[in-house]
Amino acid sequence: MDADLLNQVCALTEFPTVVVGSFPERFLSLPKECLMTTLQTHQKYFTLSPKNDKNKLLPLFLTVSNLPCADLQWVRKGNERVVIPRLEDAEFFWQQDLQQPLGAYLDRLQAVIFIEGLGTVYQKVHRVKQLAIWIADQLNQDSNKVASACDLIKCDLVTDMVNEFPDLQGIMGKYYAQHFGEDEEVAEVIADHYLPKKAYGELPKSELSSIVAIADKLDTIIGIHILDKQPTGSSDPFSLRRAALGVMQILEQKQIELPLGDLIKKCIENWQKELSRSLPQNIFTCVNEFMWARLYSLYTKDKNIPVPFYHAVMAVNPLHPYEFICRLHAIEEFVKLPQAKLLSETNTRIKNILQKNPIKNDGLVDEQLFDNEHEKMLFRKLGSAREYSKETKDYLKILTILSDLATPVEKFFEHVMVLDDNKHKRENRLTLLTQLRKQFLLVADISLLQL
Repeated sequence: MDADLLNQVCALTEFPTVVVGSFPERFLSLPKECLMTTLQTHQKYFTLSPKNDKNKLLPLFLTVSNLPCADLQWVRKGNERVVIPRLEDAEFFWQQDLQQPLGAYLDRLQAVIFIEGLGTVYQKVHRVKQLAIWIADQLNQDSNKVASACDLIKCDLVTDMVNEFPDLQGIMGKYYAQHFGEDEEVAEVIADHYLPKKAYGELPKSELSSIVAIADKLDTIIGIHILDKQPTGSSDPFSLRRAALGVMQILEQKQIELPLGDLIKKCIENWQKELSRSLPQNIFTCVNEFMWARLYSLYTKDKNIPVPFYHAVMAVNPLHPYEFICRLHAIEEFVKLPQAKLLSETNTRIKNILQKNPIKNDGLVDEQLFDNEHEKMLFRKLGSAREYSKETKDYLKILTILSDLATPVEKFFEHVMVLDDNKHKRENRLTLLTQLRKQFLLVADISLLQL
């Protein structure tokens, strides 16, 4: 049952009486979504499915009368009579659209404006295709299928059915593609590249659909930034925040290890080739910050992750959202360790020392300059941690091993004068601390955790 329709009908009726009506079975040959949209949008009817098959519809509907009536058959007959023309219209649109293959509609997109100042939908399809093929190549996916899908993703926008029912965009394209024997995976891309349609909604199912969805959304995001019409605090007319969140969720949940910066640069490059004017100089920075800001909202506001955790991870500039979430999960587990607070405070101390006493080069640590066993112990432990970190991207494991440094670090600061009068010893100890801090920065800046 459609929740929005239910709320609407409840608001429209004061004395609700539910009546069951029917329509000719021949209309069941229409796509399910087409029937549902016709019945729900125009007539405010509820559709019915067999109990054992939710993917099919019965030739029945529920309508809600607002008046008590002694003889409901007249209400039923009246509703059955008025629904027939609606269904016949849908049937006509379906039959007309099938007069030619879906790809034949592509050229018509040259007459459809994408957004004022950003050309036509036909041009958008070309840009999306270029970007999607590039992404597919980076991920070793079938770029030929991606190209075929991109040629078809917007074609249904100029069909009679979608002109009448805009909410069916993508869905009808999938049915038309299937009808004319297109590859099933290509047909799925046409419908799924619009996903997610709302914040935290369903994501594209296949890798190819995810690739095209990313390309389509990012192309729009950068186009709006070119026009300098980014969302404000109270206005987001192009739903850019939703689109950006969709891109970030797809990259994260599909575990796509593609650097976000490279993706944005490639999309900007495609726009630059097409536009005769120069793009804003700071467009990369603006788009990059806008995209990452979506994760801030997602995790700190919706998932209640502490803000310092977010900043600790972002301080090391993760390449893509999947890397971000892996680092974030490692931090969440790390703070449960008894050594976490001490190591966080120690990292803050080390950062302050290095900021006030920068060294000219990050050379090798000279063991011959060590004065006591505490320096040697920290150096040995750090060496073991560095060797392990070269072989893994298990961020939690890296932090767990580094947690063993808590005691050596504590003893080091108790018994060693870092800023020794001897220049060589001082620089040697600063180099050791620099290497220690770099090891923690392989995961996050834990000095920002505020434990």
